[in-house]
Amino acid sequence: MDKDNNNILTITGSNLEIFAYGRAVLRRYNTAQLRFVLTQKSDTDLQEKLLNLALQKILTTTRFGRIGLLMDRKNLDAKTMLRALDVQQFDYNPSDKRAMTSPEIHEFEYQVLREMAREGFADSVEFRRLARKFLRSAKHANCDSIVLLDSIMGDEIARKQWQSLAGTQRKIFCLSDFILAVPEIAVVTATWKDVPKRSIMIELDETWSEQKEFVYARAQKILRTKLAQTT
Repeated sequence: MDKDNNNILTITGSNLEIFAYGRAVLRRYNTAQLRFVLTQKSDTDLQEKLLNLALQKILTTTRFGRIGLLMDRKNLDAKTMLRALDVQQFDYNPSDKRAMTSPEIHEFEYQVLREMAREGFADSVEFRRLARKFLRSAKHANCDSIVLLDSIMGDEIARKQWQSLAGTQRKIFCLSDFILAVPEIAVVTATWKDVPKRSIMIELDETWSEQKEFVYARAQKILRTKLAQTT
């Protein structure tokens, strides 16, 4: 994540989750100036900031204080962040007097679903069946708030699947929900009020250039906008 002198917000990452961040920005700013860079390196600093913002928000809005954190089994970056997590640094102010005196943080893993969402199969029956299976543990733990730590789940199709399965008594959160609260990003978005037209650029390193057609197709689906493909 970065910005240049032209007030373009650059989001860098190693997979298609960066477009879920972009969609969250576009929902709020129609004339966003975005540059996506797909490379071999993930932006763990941004993910850590988003997780902290998520917990700050959720621990003051949770009903009963039982938070579920769901992630792919292979999401090693998320697991590293969770090992360093100190829940005591956040304010805890549940909305129900029957809530836990101290918050409970539960961690759950799932398989396959992250890859399915990246490949564009979040709207499939198979995705829904697997999500229901892996969501069951969070339901049994009586989690009232569930955070999906794989950022691709911020794709609107995937998110709707999770929320539908979670039911009305549980709130699903995605890391992309908090992208506009990151201070560095808020500084950039404040400059867009007088911009007449949106700008979206995609840059691919050599590991992604061979998948260019697929990347643009998925980016258009996730961002929900047409893109001009560069040569």
